[in-house]
Amino acid sequence: MPAVAVKALNRCRVRQLEARMAAGQRWQDSGFVFTTLTGTVLDPRNLTRTFKAILAAAGLIEERHWRAWKALRHPSAHGAVRQIDIRQTVAQSDLVFDLLLMLIFRVISYTGRYTDRTTKGWPLQQVPVAASD
Repeated sequence: MPAVAVKALNRCRVRQLEARMAAGQRWQDSGFVFTTLTGTVLDPRNLTRTFKAILAAAGLIEERHWRAWKALRHPSAHGAVRQIDIRQTVAQSDLVFDLLLMLIFRVISYTGRYTDRTTKGWPLQQVPVAASD
């Protein structure tokens, strides 16, 4: 496992131990690494809302990215059969790819230019400066 992952998991463990002490008798040992402040399993809907809010606050996601992600993911994840508009699917894929790039750029602290495949003509764009952590 990469050292950065080990460090991140160790920080999570410390935070969880602190939460456990703060929760006292309310703590429920679920055995999971990522839990609520009382040790219970995270609700996926709350996790999704929180993740979206964090990304938005950091300036890494726009509503168009989120709509594209949902439009691509939902039918695939839930086995929906539908007619596919290939142009719309490609456009949505480009938006999701753009979101992935923004996340990667943030992780590696990249602040240069990139090819914006979500805009006609694929212009070079400056990576948006993320809000302070």
